[in-house]
Amino acid sequence: MDTSNFFDYSTESSVTSQEGLVLLKDATEQDWDTLLSFTSTQRFKAGDYLIVAGDEADSLFLIAEGELEVLISVGRNKAQKRLTMITAGSVIGEQSFLDEQPRSLTCRAHTDGELYRLNRSNFMVLSAKHPALARNLLLDLGKIISLRLRQTTEFLAQGNR
Repeated sequence: MDTSNFFDYSTESSVTSQEGLVLLKDATEQDWDTLLSFTSTQRFKAGDYLIVAGDEADSLFLIAEGELEVLISVGRNKAQKRLTMITAGSVIGEQSFLDEQPRSLTCRAHTDGELYRLNRSNFMVLSAKHPALARNLLLDLGKIISLRLRQTTEFLAQGNR
């Protein structure tokens, strides 16, 4: 599998670095093969709900192909509003994977696609057998969460101008 631009996050925001953030950018093909050997593959169809806000969870998802809508419930009637689109090469579910709290947003498939699911128990085995790879994955997930928080902060600040 070609991973040369897998998980390349744009950082065009004025509050973030101008360099792209790439999950495991220094990982070898063997590292990727190792990581993916601890995941399960899941196909999805347009309209499928992959993550539902409030659900308990222990997994993160590496999107291999397809597009997802990130939705948030707003207002008294809890109408779903699209926050953003997630495309192949992105990771979702990392927050609940790390903090063991219920999902905070909903993700619905916009197109058919495929993802890799990494659950916490498989991650623990990965970290015991390949600690450097697991450490690098955790550090990059932390960077992604930080970037997303900065983008959210900027979005909220713009709404109050």
